Amino acid sequence: MRVTVERGMSSPAPRPSKSSPPVADTATAETRARAPLFELPRLRHAEPSQPLQLITVGAVMVLWFAFTVWASSFWFDALADVVGLVAAIFFIGGLALVPSAMNMFVVASLLMDRRPPRRALAKYPALSVLMYVRDSAQSIAE
Repeated sequence: MRVTVERGMSSPAPRPSKSSPPVADTATAETRARAPLFELPRLRHAEPSQPLQLITVGAVMVLWFAFTVWASSFWFDALADVVGLVAAIFFIGGLALVPSAMNMFVVASLLMDRRPPRRALAKYPALSVLMYVRDSAQSIAE
């Protein structure tokens, strides 16, 4: 291992050069597991058809977005002449196209979702209602 010392550093400790391969302690490297960058939630009852459903819903959303872009192209120029190009892009894209695409994603995913049938509970949990009442202590006490 070649050691180089750089001048002007606050610490005079030598550092290994970049050309030499790092020496790893095999005993500690095997026992230390590398932590993932972020944890993905595990699906308990994931079905193999779920990725296909997601691709289908995404395709429906993209087709809907393309349709809305085509439909808005007929009156985009007229709006751009009145309010300007940047404002027309903001109004049509930010207030119409993007929200409609998000709504289509929700609608398509709800239509493709297959929920299990609901079962009635044998005993329903207790329910507490918390109300804000101002200056009504006497009427509540009665």
